[in-house]
Amino acid sequence: MDNFIEALYGQPEGTIPEEYDWFAPLLGDWEFDYKDKFIDGDHNRPQRQLKGEWIFRRVLNGIGIEDMFICPSRATRETSPQPDGEYGVGLRIYNSKTHCYDMVYACKSKFTNL
Repeated sequence: MDNFIEALYGQPEGTIPEEYDWFAPLLGDWEFDYKDKFIDGDHNRPQRQLKGEWIFRRVLNGIGIEDMFICPSRATRETSPQPDGEYGVGLRIYNSKTHCYDMVYACKSKFTNL
C-alpha cells in the first residue's frame, strides 16, 4: 500500500498558479458536526447530530485535490451507525485551459461529474 500512497501523492510540480489554488486553505484534516433537519419536519423530535471527518490532500504530483467525506466519523461509526451514512471521495483536477477545476464525486451509491 505504501507504493500506492507514494504514487498518489507524487512530487508536487507547482502546476496550479497561486491565484487559482482555491482549495489550498482546505488542505488538512477537518472534523465537523453534522446536523440534520428535524425528523419528518416535527420540531418536537430532536435533530440528528453526527460527528464527521473531511480530509483534503494534494494528489497526482500536485495537479489535483482529493478529499474524503466521512460521516459518521470513523471514531463514532460503531457507536452511532447510520444506514444512510456517507463515505465518499471527491477529486478536483486543475484545468489550465479554463483556469477552473474538473471534478468527480464518488460514494457507495453514486458517481457524479461536477
